[in-house]
Amino acid sequence: MVISLVLVRAMGPAQFGMVSVGFASSLLLDSVFGSAIDMSVFRLAPLFSKSNSAHARQIEKAGILLKIFGGALIMLPLLAFLSPLSSLLFQDASQGGLLLWTFGALIGLLLIRSLQAHFQVEGRYIHYGVSDFSHTILRFGGIGLLLATLNNIMPSQVMQVYFLAALTVTGAGLIFWARPLLLAPFRMEALSELLVPLRSYLPTIVAGTLASRTDMFFVTSFAGVVEAGIYGAAQMFAIIPQLLGSYVGAVFSPKILTMWQEGKLQKMYPRYQGILLLMAIALYGFVWILTGPFGSILFPEAYSRSSTIVLILLPSGLAAMMNFPLTIPLLLYARPKVLLLIDLISIPLLALTYGLALPGRGAAVAAAICSGWAVLRLLFYQGLALRLLHQDPTGAIWLQTESGKQSLGVASS
Repeated sequence: MVISLVLVRAMGPAQFGMVSVGFASSLLLDSVFGSAIDMSVFRLAPLFSKSNSAHARQIEKAGILLKIFGGALIMLPLLAFLSPLSSLLFQDASQGGLLLWTFGALIGLLLIRSLQAHFQVEGRYIHYGVSDFSHTILRFGGIGLLLATLNNIMPSQVMQVYFLAALTVTGAGLIFWARPLLLAPFRMEALSELLVPLRSYLPTIVAGTLASRTDMFFVTSFAGVVEAGIYGAAQMFAIIPQLLGSYVGAVFSPKILTMWQEGKLQKMYPRYQGILLLMAIALYGFVWILTGPFGSILFPEAYSRSSTIVLILLPSGLAAMMNFPLTIPLLLYARPKVLLLIDLISIPLLALTYGLALPGRGAAVAAAICSGWAVLRLLFYQGLALRLLHQDPTGAIWLQTESGKQSLGVASS
């Protein structure tokens, strides 16, 4: 948020719009491929973290190599269609360099997420926090250095900072904090094991991400990069509750199935979701009060409409805050096909809605569509999760993979 506040004062809406699209692109692809691989690691590695830690690290190592291989596959069409993709994303065919640095930021993000997934599996949350804080400090410090030494910051330079910050923290983390993961041998069996849940999770997460995180691309395509800059400035505030939910989810994601099996999740879930609902209402009221007297201070005059768009867009972030810690991982582990079906139905409907509503209007309409969809999704997911928790967790859901069977066999013996 602070980085965005700094950048909107150093860049016009068009340039910040390009940065926002770059951010959104790297986050979108990380959410699609990175999250699917990380959730597959969370599905398997915790089953072995105590009984066979070497095998757990082999699964994690397979996840890292799978991300690198996937990144290499993306790089080939990216180089082949650099100018058309730059024109599509940034409304400027000459922004190939920005597109390449955006890809670099994606690779850095994928790698640092794998490092943090390793800390999550092993319950080393101090190391998780230190790595995340170091990543933030390096990004903020790098952008501060650009501001101090250059009169005019280019969008590509911002994405360079994001790439180098993630790469530095990942390299240092693997060498000093996660050396056993770095030295773990690659085993084809671990990769094959990882691909079992990934086959279900990947299409589900792809559809879910396309349904929930493509708003920025519709804004820049139908309303232009200036509107994307206005929207992006507001989005940086509206996304904060979602980040809070993601951080709490960092603790729960590897443990949900075991909590469910032990009977803890059934009692905890309604109470926890009630607390999140009260937090969401309080946060919206706080932001509504804050944007009145401080809206003109937070946003420069060129971004004056962003303070209104924050209030329209905020329900989407609050809905994500309620979904991320427990609901999304639970449904992904247990009902990936249901999530996939809902999102496959939603994608064309959302695309049609954006296509009909955005031309000639802009960021405020896009924010209303995004929030409306997020609230509907929240209500459906909460009802599905509550119904699911009344079922037996030791049935077909727990035995979804061979690893689950092995885990139950070890426990019973």
